[in-house]
Amino acid sequence: MMDSDDYMVARTEDVDAAREAARQWVRDDAAAWEDAEDVRARVEHIDSLTPRVGWYRWTPCHESSCYDGGGHSGHLGYADGPGRGVFRGVFLQGGW
Repeated sequence: MMDSDDYMVARTEDVDAAREAARQWVRDDAAAWEDAEDVRARVEHIDSLTPRVGWYRWTPCHESSCYDGGGHSGHLGYADGPGRGVFRGVFLQGGW
């Protein structure tokens, strides 16, 4: 999942595997980017993102119910441990 310029890779705790999954996601979604140079820059940028391995939760919401005007389907948050709707993953954070 991409959030702004950050990436959430669920079901792994392997940072290298998470980085490769994010790179592949950018390559697979290349039509969304302007040109090949943009794709290359985004793929290379993934290595500079800070990884955080941990517990996460996706909380769905109605697209118009949030303070920022909506346009999204939920919120990614941290969790303290196992529980309903909680998963392990790697969050690659840093943005441009």
